[in-house]
Amino acid sequence: MLLLLMLVAQLDAGVTCPGVTATDLEAWRAEVMDIVDWQRAAYAEHVLAEHHVTCPAFVSAVTPTRIVALDGAVQVSWEPVDGPLCFEAVTVTAGGVTSTVKVDGSPCVSFDDRGAPHITLEDFDFDGRPDVRIWTTLSMAQSRRLDVVLLQRAQRRFEYSPMLSRLDDAQPDAKTKTIESREVLGNAPSKRVRWVWRKGVLVRVKK
Repeated sequence: MLLLLMLVAQLDAGVTCPGVTATDLEAWRAEVMDIVDWQRAAYAEHVLAEHHVTCPAFVSAVTPTRIVALDGAVQVSWEPVDGPLCFEAVTVTAGGVTSTVKVDGSPCVSFDDRGAPHITLEDFDFDGRPDVRIWTTLSMAQSRRLDVVLLQRAQRRFEYSPMLSRLDDAQPDAKTKTIESREVLGNAPSKRVRWVWRKGVLVRVKK
């Protein structure tokens, strides 16, 4: 479903650093842009430190913004924090309508089998509108993958779903209109549990 990935990391002509000429800035930019994208922010800080300069605007300008287009209809982007694949808010554009959504913590996007950021469209609330799922990296502490889910509401606006984003490996089942997730209690083997929507709230299905 991932059709397009663009890395936007061009130095804005309006970026200036105190006491630094435009020629030096351009030379530093060219040096930093030779570095793999997820290391650019740290390398930019290193270049500035070598010249005893502090310039957050320069670091921001050379750090890539991720833009992912899904099915040509939905576009997802974020401003990197703590690395280019981590974020605190996501911007989603669908049908010309843009929503900026803040999420819990600062999760990091995982990669799909093609090495691209893993973001998919799925219908988690079974309303016929595609929702955005951002597949995240595993938690080192618990080996749980708590993906970020943004539900599409009326007028093509998106909102963060804390309920869905707290489920481990959530899988929607359109046939039964339930959501299955993984549950691990202590040292016991994991098991699959089911959830159903009731008046906008996820309720666990009793066996």
